[in-house]
Order: sequence, then structure tokens, then C-alpha cells
Amino acid sequence: RTLLCGRHQCTMICHSGSCEECAHQMEQTCFCGRNERFHPCAGMPVGGLPTNGAGLYSCESPCHRPLECGNHLCEAECHPGACKPCELSPAVITTCHCGQSSLADLADSGVREAMRESCLDPVPSCGQVCNKALACGPVEEGKPHRCHVTCHEGPCRPCPSRSERRCRCGHSTQKLACKDLLAGKEILCERVCNTKRSCGRHRCSQRCCSDEGHVCMLVCGKRLQCGKHKCLELCHRGHCDRCWQTIFDE
Repeated sequence: RTLLCGRHQCTMICHSGSCEECAHQMEQTCFCGRNERFHPCAGMPVGGLPTNGAGLYSCESPCHRPLECGNHLCEAECHPGACKPCELSPAVITTCHCGQSSLADLADSGVREAMRESCLDPVPSCGQVCNKALACGPVEEGKPHRCHVTCHEGPCRPCPSRSERRCRCGHSTQKLACKDLLAGKEILCERVCNTKRSCGRHRCSQRCCSDEGHVCMLVCGKRLQCGKHKCLELCHRGHCDRCWQTIFDE
């Protein structure tokens, strides 16, 4: 009998009931065609045998299939279906680097470089200040710092300014160099948290604390009712549980 996978037959001696799950291992090619793996047939979609050359999974590596332009490779993660058009194609790029001027307008004003015919042709600069919004400054207020470099290719340069941000606990604000802020530097104040932990016995004492639960991670250490052992649970409120050794002996 044909198994539920639809590709293989049951090899067991004639039996009652349903056949077992298919145990065959199927060789699979990834979408980009550069890697292979063996995968349980039962875990594949029900149907016939895979079409030669058809990918069945993503290897999660860059696709690297040639794009239609013939000049570049697909840099997207291994994917099904056709690759997207070249990101540098004249049909895709219709503005200067900063996006403030269309290439059509630049061409009309006499900029010959704006008349791109190939993805290999450079994208011209409009000559204006870039003015792209950066990830620093009072972003929450809708007033981020702006790039002051002339319209340029690639990412904007690090911002030379400083940004004001609240510390981790929110008690105070500090000014930090934007380059340090974007590098993920944590802002800490000197305020020591005096909140009692969940046990009610110990205080937090952490600098610039952002902990809301304040769970005490110390060992309780109280002597149990047996008089021989100490509580090894995390520090807690109320009475300790009975000694496990005593319960075991009973």
C-alpha cells in the first residue's frame, strides 16, 4: 500500500490497521541550489517526487544567483521563486543618493550622469546637503539630528553632536556623544535603589535599577523546624517548607 507521503510503499508484512509513518530519508536541494540535505520523507509535503532542480528549503545563506542585469548577484537570503530586480537598476533608482532630487530633474538641468542606462552607471549627487534623519537627537519628539554632509553614497557618517537620554532607571538624564549612543552604550546614574526585594528582608542596592519585580535571588538560609538543616530555597516571605530530609525519613 502507498504510504501517506504519496511517494513510497509500505514494506511491512501484510497487517491490519494503518501503515506506519514513512521512514525514508529524502535528499533535498535548497532554493538557491548550492546546498543539499537529507530530510525525513514524512516531514515533506504530500505528493510525488520533487522536480529535478526544484529547491525545497532555505539554507539561509546568501542566494548568490546571477541577477537579470548580468552584472550582480542576489544578496538576499536563499529564497524560493525569482530574485528581485537589481537594486542598482535604472528602473529601481530614480533619485539621487539623498532622495531629494529625481534623476529626471537632474537630467533636465544638464547633469549628464543622471541619464543612467545600466546598473553599472554611477548614481549622481544632487549637490545639496543630505539632510537624512539620523537615529540620534530628540527622536521621540520628532526632531532627530540630520546628516549635514553633501548628498552622498552609502550610510551617513557618525553624528558629531550629543544627545540627551534618560538613564536606565529613568531618574535622571545625561548627554552622550551620538556615536556612543548608537554603539549601544548604556546610560547609568549613581542613584542606588533602596526598594525591598520580594522576600521583604533584603534591599535591592543596585545602581540605576530598572527591575520591577525585585525578586530576591539570595538563598533563604533560615534554620528549618527539624533544627538540623537550613532552607535552601530562594529567599521568601512567610514560613519555610518542611525539611525534605524529614519527609523522606517518614
